[in-house]
Amino acid sequence: MDLAFLFLKLIFALAVVLGLMYLTFKLSGDKLSKINNNKYIKVLEKSQISRESSIAVVKVGSKGYILSISNNKIEKLDDLSKEEIFIIEEEKMKEKEKINEQYNIVISGLKSKINNFKRKNN
Repeated sequence: MDLAFLFLKLIFALAVVLGLMYLTFKLSGDKLSKINNNKYIKVLEKSQISRESSIAVVKVGSKGYILSISNNKIEKLDDLSKEEIFIIEEEKMKEKEKINEQYNIVISGLKSKINNFKRKNN
């Protein structure tokens, strides 16, 4: 009996922690994206090439650049047109929306499982 009670307490604590994580991500995610959207310099994409070097797509104002970044220097590889920047930003927004949809599906599935569990125990 004590083991079952401890297990229920553990499940309840896990649900509370997951709920708090959900609220934190939901509230801070919107505010962080609003803050980042108003920045003059934005890193749109960054990809690690080796341990010490990477390539980044950066937007400065309305101009875009592809940069090579290493420990000792940053080098401009190419300029991007406004259309290319727009396409990259649109793809990032679609990717973000897709992740949000998947996240909402998981959360709604968890909610339905919790409701079913509550109904069985009542």
